[in-house]
Amino acid sequence: MRTLATVLTLATVLLWPSAPPSAQTVGAVFAQVNPAVVVVRAKGREVSAGGQVRFTEIGSGVLVSPDGHVMTAAHVVHAMD
Repeated sequence: MRTLATVLTLATVLLWPSAPPSAQTVGAVFAQVNPAVVVVRAKGREVSAGGQVRFTEIGSGVLVSPDGHVMTAAHVVHAMD
């Protein structure tokens, strides 16, 4: 058991990368994801005792499939036409 622990420790030390991977800059992340970000504009209406009120909601979303499916927060599209 002790030999196995020694071998595993030695293998970890020898195979561990010498330098940690570097983080991406904010600009690099933006350039990579920017083409997938979309603006979502939705129209809705609410009926109350005072009558019908029309409103719009604006938010953002992200393209999640090649055929145009968008993922967004529920409050952006909840109760929208």
